[in-house]
Amino acid sequence: PGAPGAPPKRARRATGRTVAVGAPPVAVERRGDGSLVVTLPLRLVNSLNARESHWTRHTRVSRERTLLALVLNTAGTRPSLPCTVTFERVGRRLMDEGDGLAACCKALRDETARWLGTGDAPDAPVFWNYVQSRGPYSVRITIASEAV
Repeated sequence: PGAPGAPPKRARRATGRTVAVGAPPVAVERRGDGSLVVTLPLRLVNSLNARESHWTRHTRVSRERTLLALVLNTAGTRPSLPCTVTFERVGRRLMDEGDGLAACCKALRDETARWLGTGDAPDAPVFWNYVQSRGPYSVRITIASEAV
């Protein structure tokens, strides 16, 4: 309700879905070499270019972190450190590899570092890699222990 005679207010559209429609389901796989591969049906958003309110961003990041935490906590034992974590963003279009790709994986990186028991600082015993490919929206996270 507004002033009499004023045009009705338009409903706001959502900026995007957190869980991608048509994406592969959540999957956890332990490979023979001891690496852990987690696939999540997420459509990652480049937060550097997203025009969203801080509440919308908070909700999106919370959903991404919660989904990853639920999956990692049921994955079993943590890999030994040092390890390499590779985030593979799968989407219809490729994202800028300079800063956009790393920025869209920031919440997942933070949650993975929390699960590993380390920070994501440069001196942490974790090496972070980012790759991307084309396909239905999803994220594939590979955690592999380094040979000591």
